[in-house]
Amino acid sequence: MGRKGRYDPEDNQKIIEETNEIINDDSTYPFISYLTDLLAKSKPSDDAVKKLHDCIDKVAVALGHDSTDVFRALLAKLIEEPEEKQTFDRLLEMAEKSAAKHE
Repeated sequence: MGRKGRYDPEDNQKIIEETNEIINDDSTYPFISYLTDLLAKSKPSDDAVKKLHDCIDKVAVALGHDSTDVFRALLAKLIEEPEEKQTFDRLLEMAEKSAAKHE
């Protein structure tokens, strides 16, 4: 009944597979859920998000780790903070401190 979306079936399948991969990765899911809430609550600027990515990349290169792992480690630390400190600004501050150590 009705027409399908504008995606061709291949695109659709790819999206489904990627989504399932993310959903089924138990180690990632809580972080994605937490990050979504954090971004919704804090509404950071594009510049702040870019700065966070740059810091994470810097730390990842310095440590020879995957940037996703560095990001997860930062989120894990943030989750341990008191509720009122769980903000994007605090996450960025932690990333900047970490990046500064590896300069």
